Amino acid sequence: MDPLKIKMFVQEAERLLFTGHIVPFRDTDRKVIRISDWYALSCLEHAFDAVLFAELYPDQKQISVDTMLNYLDNQREDGKLPCAMSNDENINFYRNIHECVSFGSLCWDVYGITGDEAFLKKAYDGVAKWDAYLRANRMTRREGLVEMFCGFDTGHDQSARLDGMAWPEGYLIDGKYAEAECRPQDDEVSPIIAVDMSANLFGNDIALSKMAEALGNTKEAKIWREKADMIKKRLFELCYDAEDDFFYDVDRNGNKRKYKSCTIFHLFFEGVLDPKEDADLIQRMFERHIHNPHEFWMNYPFPSMAANDPGFQKRSGMNCWGYFTSGITEIRCIRWMDQYGWSAEFDELCRRFLDGWTKNYDHFKFGQELDPITGENSIASEDYSPTVLMYIYATRRLKMI
Repeated sequence: MDPLKIKMFVQEAERLLFTGHIVPFRDTDRKVIRISDWYALSCLEHAFDAVLFAELYPDQKQISVDTMLNYLDNQREDGKLPCAMSNDENINFYRNIHECVSFGSLCWDVYGITGDEAFLKKAYDGVAKWDAYLRANRMTRREGLVEMFCGFDTGHDQSARLDGMAWPEGYLIDGKYAEAECRPQDDEVSPIIAVDMSANLFGNDIALSKMAEALGNTKEAKIWREKADMIKKRLFELCYDAEDDFFYDVDRNGNKRKYKSCTIFHLFFEGVLDPKEDADLIQRMFERHIHNPHEFWMNYPFPSMAANDPGFQKRSGMNCWGYFTSGITEIRCIRWMDQYGWSAEFDELCRRFLDGWTKNYDHFKFGQELDPITGENSIASEDYSPTVLMYIYATRRLKMI
């Protein structure tokens, strides 16, 4: 890779961030990170963007605070967080879950950045309400794990893990999107117990435990820890497949849906799998799946579906979560690969990521996805904020600038 090119592209990435992505939030003094022209929204799925931005640019930490406060201030009375907020039309969307990194853990990170106890108290109350909403509305089978009603709940468009669902996109009633608590009727497979959504709830409960401890509520901290432990227990009981050393979604009939999806990474970046307690399983999963070139460790890791899974295919030329390697998957690696002792592998992933987007720059800069085999880009969402941020992070990590 040409270091002069990389330096030039990093300068362009920073220019994009500060002049294009950082925008005022509606008619307030707050600012947020806009995803791209393609996705002109503030999405819960992308809340980690603001935290990473604050870590890369500590003098800009207020944007991470503003982002979390926007969600907390627009939380419904029943605890539902907006899955997206439109800047242009002042519209909040509550029609699916779309929490892809636990909101509570991000609030805890922001507290770590700022040390603001008033923020911590507000976040604790809001995340506790969010937890209650999920338990009241997304555990309809009473199995103790979170359920997916439609494809947009996870953001995994065009993925085989949605096969057979009546609503692989959004759930519609009379042609209009239903709110997230509306359970689809006459669906043969859903509600589906979702590994990633359940891991996110685990992350929220762990964050609530830490928040309660920091606020001096030792008794509540213990209760949240127990709730998290129960989620982990149920994930092993219902979703873990000992023969495959993998965790699968489970349909309404109790059948494991054996798609080797990137949902598996949620168990790591939410800390469900403990480096000491689950050390043997973690090593087996690393060797069999994560670092296996026939599964997830492809030329440009990590694809959204393992390469040897029948569901590994391009169902569309863009935004396909059954094939491509997404920038949003890459930035989440910051939350887990070092912590599990895979720093050398993460360095290599960063090199391959930089190689792919440096080669593609003149054609389609900082897009959403790379082909995991060829490194070619899809044509989804140029100037995609996770890719812009990851490009800057990777060059710093590898000391290339």
